Amino acid sequence: HPTQIYELIILLAISAFMHRYYMRNRRPGMAMVLFMYLYSADRFTIEFFRVESTYEHYLFGLTLGQSTCLLVVVVAAVLHVLIRKRVPEGPTPLEIEAELKKA
Repeated sequence: HPTQIYELIILLAISAFMHRYYMRNRRPGMAMVLFMYLYSADRFTIEFFRVESTYEHYLFGLTLGQSTCLLVVVVAAVLHVLIRKRVPEGPTPLEIEAELKKA
């Protein structure tokens, strides 16, 4: 499988989605957490199709890349909870931009 092309297409989609999400996000740090989730899901899935990965299994039949993605998802989940509890909502970048244009 041409995994590099799959990865390119998926990352372009993630990039477009992340730009829209960031511009409407009210909580600093949540865009990073969302990217960690999305990239890990992408990489975990792509690893199933990589030819090099079919021969190297480390933990529970997963490749090193997949095991790393699971670790990143756990870190993202911890950050997600911490940000939701400790970081107050603020204005979105779109709202800040609108305020700056008024001034």
